[in-house]
Amino acid sequence: MTFHSTSEESLIWFGIFKESIDSAFDGILITDAVLNEPGPHIVHANPAFCRLTGYSLKEVIGRNPRFLQGPETDRQVIERLRSDLENGRIFEGSTLNYRKDGSSFQMHWTISPVKNEQGETTHYVAIQRDVTEIKKMLSILRHRAVIDGLTGALNRAESETILETEIERAERYESALSLVMLDFDHFKKINDVHGHNVGDMVLTKATELIQSSIRSSDHVGRWGGEEFIIILPQTKVEDAQRRAENIRSCIEAANIHEDLQVTASFGVAGHKRGLDREALVGRADKCLYDAKNTGRNRVCAMTEKT
Repeated sequence: MTFHSTSEESLIWFGIFKESIDSAFDGILITDAVLNEPGPHIVHANPAFCRLTGYSLKEVIGRNPRFLQGPETDRQVIERLRSDLENGRIFEGSTLNYRKDGSSFQMHWTISPVKNEQGETTHYVAIQRDVTEIKKMLSILRHRAVIDGLTGALNRAESETILETEIERAERYESALSLVMLDFDHFKKINDVHGHNVGDMVLTKATELIQSSIRSSDHVGRWGGEEFIIILPQTKVEDAQRRAENIRSCIEAANIHEDLQVTASFGVAGHKRGLDREALVGRADKCLYDAKNTGRNRVCAMTEKT
């Protein structure tokens, strides 16, 4: 885009350009091209920008756009913005900005140079859009894509993905990895006698108990129905067995629903070099089967050597 400094034609073009900017849906700022402090300076802002930020045109003219930044503005994005402009590149990015009333919003914007006939950058045009609601919706969709809707644990697909990642890491760094599988005992009876609402509540409260008993680096996933897995990175099987026993006793002692006795059986397996996801799950599932067949409400483990 080129601005001509004289001629009637350029004045007509400038008027059309300004009218287009002022009628745009997105917020638009025009600044000079002085990148060093105290510049750049705002030379024009359209009505949409004023509505977006709460500032009047009079309040923003002459100011540096940095006044919109705040404590949670992503500094890396701002550094990239400066680098792109200094190197003659069009900038595009998103970060948190702040309105006049102090409220924050997620802004996505592009900044493009405006050049004169000599090819020199004389101004920058920034087109801004509030994407707060879009960001929120994407966050909700991402959450729904990986989280079990009832219990808040990871869903099956995400559990499989994380388990594969942890197996690869254990192989690469020759570190310990353990997998715990647990299944609530006589769960069908709970549903049949007390109803599915109570059954759902048992799963939800028990999951909260499990999640409160693990480290931030561990992962709890709902494998299916009343069956769950716990992925324990950098954990030897003996330690995993002790932790499973602690969770088992906590579930047994918890008053999850009135006088309803809730217990769970556990299978614990340690990773061996060369095992893939299915093989490791199969080892833990075999131990869970053994726990179920030898009295339930107990922990059975398979070591790395077996």
